[in-house]
Amino acid sequence: MGDAMEPIQLSILKFAGDPIETSANPEDTVVSVKEQIAELVQVPVLCQKLWLHEASGEQVGRTQPLRKKRMDDLEEEFQYGWQIQEVRSFHCPPQGVVECVHLSLILLCASSTFEISDSQLNVRGHRLEQWDVCKRFLENPVEYMSALKKFSDDICAGRLSSDQVELAQNKIEEMGHTFSARYFQRVSEFCSLLVRWVSCALKLYHAVNAKDGPLELEDDFQLSVYADGSSLQLALVVDPEALFESMEDSMEKKLEAIAALKTLGAKFPDRALRELGTALISGYAELRAAALDAIKGWPANEEFATMLHNEIPIFYREPCPKNEVLAALEHLGPQHPQLLKRVATGLNAGNCQRKVSPKKKKGKEWKPAEEPDEEFCLETFKRLQLEEDPKKVLDCLAYAIFHPATRRANMDIICQALSLAASRDYDTAVHTIVGRAQFADEVEEPWVRARAAEMAMCFAVKEDEKVLSILRSCTDLTGSDLCTLAKCYAHLSDGETPFLPILCADLPCGQDRREVLQTIQEMKPVDNEAVIKAIMRYLENWEGLLSCFGPMSMLDACRVMEQVAISDPSPLHKAYTQLLKALALRLARPRTNDLYDLQCRRFLLDKAQEKGGANDEVLSCLASGFSSSIEPIRRECLYFFQKVAKSPDADVVQVLLEVLDDDFSSWSCSTALEALRSCCDAELLETRALRHLLKLLKTKSNSLVKCAALKALHAVHNGEVTDLAARLARQDPIDSVRLAALQLLRGQEAAEVSNLAVEVLCTDSSETVLLGALEVLTPLSAAGSAGKAAVEAAKKLLIHPSRQVRLESARLLGTASHDAASGVTVVTMALEALQAPAKVGVWPEVDAEILSQKEESAAALRAL
Repeated sequence: MGDAMEPIQLSILKFAGDPIETSANPEDTVVSVKEQIAELVQVPVLCQKLWLHEASGEQVGRTQPLRKKRMDDLEEEFQYGWQIQEVRSFHCPPQGVVECVHLSLILLCASSTFEISDSQLNVRGHRLEQWDVCKRFLENPVEYMSALKKFSDDICAGRLSSDQVELAQNKIEEMGHTFSARYFQRVSEFCSLLVRWVSCALKLYHAVNAKDGPLELEDDFQLSVYADGSSLQLALVVDPEALFESMEDSMEKKLEAIAALKTLGAKFPDRALRELGTALISGYAELRAAALDAIKGWPANEEFATMLHNEIPIFYREPCPKNEVLAALEHLGPQHPQLLKRVATGLNAGNCQRKVSPKKKKGKEWKPAEEPDEEFCLETFKRLQLEEDPKKVLDCLAYAIFHPATRRANMDIICQALSLAASRDYDTAVHTIVGRAQFADEVEEPWVRARAAEMAMCFAVKEDEKVLSILRSCTDLTGSDLCTLAKCYAHLSDGETPFLPILCADLPCGQDRREVLQTIQEMKPVDNEAVIKAIMRYLENWEGLLSCFGPMSMLDACRVMEQVAISDPSPLHKAYTQLLKALALRLARPRTNDLYDLQCRRFLLDKAQEKGGANDEVLSCLASGFSSSIEPIRRECLYFFQKVAKSPDADVVQVLLEVLDDDFSSWSCSTALEALRSCCDAELLETRALRHLLKLLKTKSNSLVKCAALKALHAVHNGEVTDLAARLARQDPIDSVRLAALQLLRGQEAAEVSNLAVEVLCTDSSETVLLGALEVLTPLSAAGSAGKAAVEAAKKLLIHPSRQVRLESARLLGTASHDAASGVTVVTMALEALQAPAKVGVWPEVDAEILSQKEESAAALRAL
């Protein structure tokens, strides 16, 4: 070996041409030599392989320590048991996995720590049977991993035989393309490591058993490992496989590989364009820009353009960035027959929506590129269409316009392109685009015919009879397609449209009735009977409208009616009445859509207040909710009834009396009575509803209805009402009714209410009624002639079982006074009652609050 500082003279043979003569220091690595070669012959480093064709055994043996270190470093990556568990979890493993594991076991037959023999692996049959055998040896991950990590020592110790190496090499030949770390990166991380481990093991074996023969130079080895003197003769082999493997690696490796394809890609265009096509539609701007730059380094070639076109998915099928794709296609084949069609599809394919997760590499974050601008497609189209026949241009646009995937696409950009193309040949544009509207549904789908009419607005001349006659032949269309056709006709002609009657017929029950309604509004018909009738039929289907579209769908119809019903406003009044009725009925039914229900409530209040209140029909619809079995619905209907019952023309009493006459349920009657009390004054109740209320009190047995009727009569001062209330307070069997009657009498300040209250104290056993009577008699000074009887009754109640009754009785006795009504006798009686000792056989009062109240009441009486 030469002196350490003396350069080594290198002679590198190529496949053709003179050898490369250069020099390098012994400390330089092989990769640095490859970089020199790349500068001299324009062959990327990734594709270079340097060989010693006649390496001596000594040269091969000098690589042993380095190869062992490399294998030891790789074995450190076998660290986790889950790597094996990932492979063992395969029930039916992907292609190559069984063979890869089996290959590792062949080599491990030479292991000093792993017990396995060749005969145990010699299994012939289905690959799943072989897999079962392999999995048995993987059952102990720790033992298997340990054998892998120590295998470099076993090789150096000579345990690996030539027969085992031959079996392993035969297995590698059987695996073919699957014996590749790149392949297993998509299948199994562990198998990817195993492939690299097997390669290192075989190279280490050849270094240990050094023989004369060819030897490939490793990139990270120094030249001094291979040089025996001051010169070294090598052979250069260009291998593109490493380049394509790098396309599956990190971002930096991908960019390096793409840069290499700029120089070498044209030599194997099918594989190169497959990789470059993938990069052109990547989510990363860096990859797309690098791929475009690489393709621009190639010469223009129609065959290359066809290959790339086949690699790029149709824009409609898989949205992807378009700018770099179209620029690359234009560079390779500016006259390619598919180029203009590809550009046309980019005009309405939409922006790329694919999201790629950012990846971090060496501290740098790669972010997805921004969405491309479709204006690039338009500018490319403007440039290319000038060199093409107008008919071909229009055919390409027609393909894009009527492609099934563009049914819901945005057509703004392509309309600009169509207008430009039609300016070159108007008649061909009418025939190619608008002409498709006149075919029957058996030939063209309805949306295609509507799209043809829509495109006519982009370029057709106004009042062009040829175009208008085509549109008039499309009266069989319906729904949104008919709307598109009608708008187009109105745009191209100021005359009377033939589509208004058809729209009116389609409005009430058509699938796209909201769009039909908006189209009619845009046509601005005035005093058209057909439109008025259609709108009323439309509003009658209120349930479906509110459920599907919300109240705005009905409000829009009313606004159209405002525009149509000019001479006679009665249809407009009917339309708004129908709107309010629908909202009221929706409110009176169980909830289905919270959002639309909220809108209905707001619209009902707003429109009713705007119209000065609701009429009888709307109030009747609201009152129908009183019969709901769901209390929140009843309360809500009552609230809105009270809010909208403001119209002077509405007969609120009659609406509520009809609910009472229907007598659907006790809760419907009680809710109607509550509405009657809150919405009608005393005079109206006495003149219009008194008979009904008295009849309810005499005939109904339900306590809910009776109590509600008594509350409604609070403001009515009538002798018949007073007599009936007194009778109910004495005789009704239901506690709540007796209490309601007593409260009614108190509210009316009837003369006999005190005597009635005393009577109740003496005879009634209900705690609630007794408390109500005590409240009526408070203060005792207002009881008049019934004062003494009230004191006697309250005295008896001081020993009542109910604590609250005893407390209120003590409080009542403390309200006696020396006025003319009660006199001194009443005060004395009340004081004696409060101070009287407990009777024999009666438990003395022990409740602290009651005792305190007695003392307080007694003190008040003594102070008189």
